[in-house]
Amino acid sequence: MFKRVVKLLIVLLLILVIASFPDALEPRSGNIIVLKPYVFPDNIQAFFKNLSDGSLGTYKTGSQHRSIAADIGDNVLTSFLLMFTSMLVSVATSLLVGAFFPRSRISKAVYAIFGFLSAIPQFILIILLIFGGVSIYKLTGYRVITLSMDKKFADFLFPVFILSIVSTSYLLKLTAAKYNHIGSEDYVRTGLSKGLSKPYLNLHHIFKNLRPYFVADLKKTLSLTAGSLFIVEYLFNILGVTRFIFADYQFAAVAVGFLSIVLITMVVYYSILLLLFLFEKGFVYE
Repeated sequence: MFKRVVKLLIVLLLILVIASFPDALEPRSGNIIVLKPYVFPDNIQAFFKNLSDGSLGTYKTGSQHRSIAADIGDNVLTSFLLMFTSMLVSVATSLLVGAFFPRSRISKAVYAIFGFLSAIPQFILIILLIFGGVSIYKLTGYRVITLSMDKKFADFLFPVFILSIVSTSYLLKLTAAKYNHIGSEDYVRTGLSKGLSKPYLNLHHIFKNLRPYFVADLKKTLSLTAGSLFIVEYLFNILGVTRFIFADYQFAAVAVGFLSIVLITMVVYYSILLLLFLFEKGFVYE
């Protein structure tokens, strides 16, 4: 517990230091950049003072100055829903395709599709899909994507799909590799020779031994998803927490943006672990 608290404090300090760098670097004549070390403690002190006063500061969008505290609730919720839903899709798809039904034709097709999509750089993939969506709209009049997000559920489907590509591809490769390794163990062959069905073995034996590897790589998968969140929210003009970072630079806004992403990532991670735990209790250890 103590080590976790120390790690969180170190992460908090690093974020505040990184967010202070633009303030601490002063360009001067002759292409010289001067570092002002006193800016770091000043910014950190001001941040905690504002926090104790119940204020998070302001950020600038265009010509408007807006309160961070007034917008952070909706922005955090939007980013959380995007990340959580995309991770849920990734986890469900990778387990269904890679562990529970790996030999079906649908699973092989899904694996091939995500393998192909993951080979395309994400920025280029988004541009291609946007052009495809615009073409579909011109031909059919049916809107499959939007670049002006609102609260409609349909508007979240396309960003969630884009956000889940990298994480799903990574988890699929991991799950398939571990499934092949665990599936070749003697106890699995013994179970097959005794007449146990493959679905039963997949659920009650292979999944139980695959789960530790799966959980261990969830953090890496979440880091990939968090990185993709910057691209998706920026290109689709989504009002999430990255809005504070992409706005005109202000220390408080950048710090709150990065801290919000860390907090969202932690909540999504433990939410996925809880769902896996409930799944095990309900189906694996029934």
